[in-house]
Amino acid sequence: MLPDQVTIYGKRYQAKFANWHILHQSALNHVILWQVTASFCPLQAACANHRQQTAFNLPLVIKTLLLTASTLSQTQLSHEIGMLQTCQQFAICVLAANKLEASHKLATKQAGVAQLLFYDTTPNAACGGFLAMPCYAAPNLRQLIGEQSLNFAQSLTIAHQLCRTLNALHDLNLLHGDVKPSNILYAPDHQQLIVLDFALAQNLPLAHGQTLPAPTTTAGTPAYMAPEQFMGATPSRAQENYSVGVILFELFTNTRLFTAATIRDWAYTHQNSPLPDIKARIDTRFANDTTFNAQQADLLGKFIGSLLAKHPDNRQNLLGITQIFA
Repeated sequence: MLPDQVTIYGKRYQAKFANWHILHQSALNHVILWQVTASFCPLQAACANHRQQTAFNLPLVIKTLLLTASTLSQTQLSHEIGMLQTCQQFAICVLAANKLEASHKLATKQAGVAQLLFYDTTPNAACGGFLAMPCYAAPNLRQLIGEQSLNFAQSLTIAHQLCRTLNALHDLNLLHGDVKPSNILYAPDHQQLIVLDFALAQNLPLAHGQTLPAPTTTAGTPAYMAPEQFMGATPSRAQENYSVGVILFELFTNTRLFTAATIRDWAYTHQNSPLPDIKARIDTRFANDTTFNAQQADLLGKFIGSLLAKHPDNRQNLLGITQIFA
């Protein structure tokens, strides 16, 4: 399925892949996510002995397209690859190019997007194209919220890293397109946050006055979509800021902001339902937490509330979270 030689950061490696395990399969998108163990041996090394000494193993996640994948799915894979390449170009990815050999290790307090290692969009006999990323040994935020294992200080660290990472994307005129807890990994032991899945990512306008076409379909996850998204509004960073607000509400209250059964119900709820008392919910959630700080909680409640404003013009910039640490 994968080539026996790959190029990573301009270096050629002999590659072997073993221990294939399916993590997720989507019949709708014709995608399979695999976890594999890869062995890499540099081809440019001076001698066989040196190649052996510099060889290394690395757990990977491989996203493959089925041979039955539609043209749309193939386009989305190419699009995701392009977005990840842009992130790497501007160094907001988690792993530095000169640290490939250690890329499976989590760096302390480092945040960013998942690193693209190698890819091929050309269909072969086994798949319709693929991309490869490191397998990060970290749970996603949905799992961590469900476990109720995070204290107030840890939750603040996550919030800070998430806001700064997405703001960096926005400053590059990029939108993630589907920000939600399951697309965010966090390793508490290393305080490292990683944003995944750029299949729905898109560029914001670069030139003054340039606008994006309004979407023809509703893209994203309804529980985390801004009110105006349900009405076909042009994508904006304000919409993504709202999504972050929903995530932070869940993170600090351990409850869902809203619940609904249908897309129509989600639209009505996001557009019309009043916000709960966020500060009171935070106080209740961390009532017996020794890391809790009432002053920070008050600022945090106001910040989350501003992100969840019904009108996009009233939403605060994500860097507003820095006020909580002042």
